[in-house]
Amino acid sequence: MLNAIEQILDTEDPKLLAHFRANAFTPQVYAWPILTTLFTDVLPKADWLRLFDHLFTYRDDPELLIFYLAAFLLCSRTTLLTQVNTLDDLAAF
Repeated sequence: MLNAIEQILDTEDPKLLAHFRANAFTPQVYAWPILTTLFTDVLPKADWLRLFDHLFTYRDDPELLIFYLAAFLLCSRTTLLTQVNTLDDLAAF
């Protein structure tokens, strides 16, 4: 799963992936915590409920979770590139 997220970022936003790599952020650092909490730490309750309604509705497409995480990172691109340069910054994000 983590390799798939990295491949999506490499295709869709090489600059963001390069930023992660330059700061020694591996997918285990920037993606795994979000996946292990199933987005509860990064989404408001209403958005989380919508996400899981969608995931359950399309349960035959488990890769949607990976695509959603990649989309979340891509939508957060500006913040990640300008304000996240250390592991502490990433944890706060």
